[in-house]
Amino acid sequence: MTKRIGLLTSGGDCGGLNAVIRAVALRAAAAYRWEVFGIRNGSMGLLRQPPDAECLDPARLDVAMMRLGGTILGTTNKGDPFAFPMPDGSLRDRSQEVIDAYHALRLDALIGIGGDGSFAILRRLAQQGGLPLVGIPKTIPRRRSVMTRRSPSQPKRSTGCSRPRPATIA
Repeated sequence: MTKRIGLLTSGGDCGGLNAVIRAVALRAAAAYRWEVFGIRNGSMGLLRQPPDAECLDPARLDVAMMRLGGTILGTTNKGDPFAFPMPDGSLRDRSQEVIDAYHALRLDALIGIGGDGSFAILRRLAQQGGLPLVGIPKTIPRRRSVMTRRSPSQPKRSTGCSRPRPATIA
């Protein structure tokens, strides 16, 4: 039986998301013969009835899509399913609806591309629903230090900057 994986992007938009979507879908299809379903607009796509998802056909995922800005799946940084804002201003826990949609799509695992906030929500959903989850980070939290290669005898040193910069590994 073919495995089915759900893939969603969540949080703010950034460059490189389409390249990640393409890489996941092509690798899953070519190496494992798995189907990848792109879930539109993050967890919001799982709150729709029926769930807003489509099979990512490797034949349609050409190199040109990597040059497109944003994400072909859409994303959202609103609508925490554990405290979802309702039209009357109240908040409602809709997490079970997301889990039910995951099962309605007959998924075997979920891959989320997002940052700390998105992963906090996805982790709670995975724990509550017993969903296998893989997270692909798209941010570098500011609290992490810059990583550099050094020998154990060398002292740690500051980069002298207040924001993270890409590390150079020699």
